[in-house]
Amino acid sequence: MKCICQKGTLIKIIDSGDKYSLFSCNSCGIIQSAPFPSKDDYDKFYDGFLFRIPKNSNSRKRKINNDVSRIVVDIKKIIKKDLSKLKLLDVGGGLGYYSNAFEGEGLDVTLLEMDKQACQYALNNFKNLKVENKNIFEYEGVQSDVIFCNQVIEHSDNPVKLLDKLNSLLSPEGLLIITTPNRSCKEFLFRPFWLYSYLKPYLSNYNFISVLFNFLRKPWICCDPPRHLFSFNKKNISYLHNLVGLKVKEVKNEYSIQQYYSLKKYNDFSIKGIRSFLKIIFHLLVWVFSLLLMLFDLGDKWGNNLVVFSVKK
Repeated sequence: MKCICQKGTLIKIIDSGDKYSLFSCNSCGIIQSAPFPSKDDYDKFYDGFLFRIPKNSNSRKRKINNDVSRIVVDIKKIIKKDLSKLKLLDVGGGLGYYSNAFEGEGLDVTLLEMDKQACQYALNNFKNLKVENKNIFEYEGVQSDVIFCNQVIEHSDNPVKLLDKLNSLLSPEGLLIITTPNRSCKEFLFRPFWLYSYLKPYLSNYNFISVLFNFLRKPWICCDPPRHLFSFNKKNISYLHNLVGLKVKEVKNEYSIQQYYSLKKYNDFSIKGIRSFLKIIFHLLVWVFSLLLMLFDLGDKWGNNLVVFSVKK
């Protein structure tokens, strides 16, 4: 099979006990699952997938508002315009928290989301938000100055087609922000439960040592069909942007303890019971090992999240 990069061939890494196998491109290193989910499997998996009501919606809103204020600073570095004059399209924006936060920063925001339940939640909770319940390929709205596509591209069965569509929806001087998990992430070295979740689907076909050996040889971190169908690193995600006529301005590498394009996972040190002490110990260990990993990450590529800023060529 040919890779979506159009240069390499997909080489099988491992078979699962289910219907999906994993492949790696011998040219660009993209990790891909095959076959892709059927429409029925896809619809079943994503029915209500994003509709997970936060336990504390006010806390979620506050955290995302703070993060978006930092994201807006990044936007201003590239787009030298008054925010109130910018149209932002939040592609696959889920429950609408990011859309609402961007609107609070003065942008003219449209939430584009295919999950009906998530859209209804957004309409109920963010009264002034414009919501389009459509698949990205059905959307024919006006071009946007900023397109925010947060943790979406790895779910698509055709990332190149998605990037091409996003490019068509971007204004001539607009900015596309894509975030995606990082295939080159090394945080699995001190997050054993996370690592095990990527090994578990293959243990019905192979013993643990064999699966672990395969993983260490060709890590498939962040590729877990039918959820994540692809896994990218800095180099190949940039190449795909270039393939459709997008010029990459920067690729930011975020560790889980520093990220603000996705909610931080290990910042909760509150005490609510005996289990809280175990949680705090684990979170402290994650912080210590993350800081050590960052110290040795001279190529700035081992974090768990990538943020790509691009413009039209």
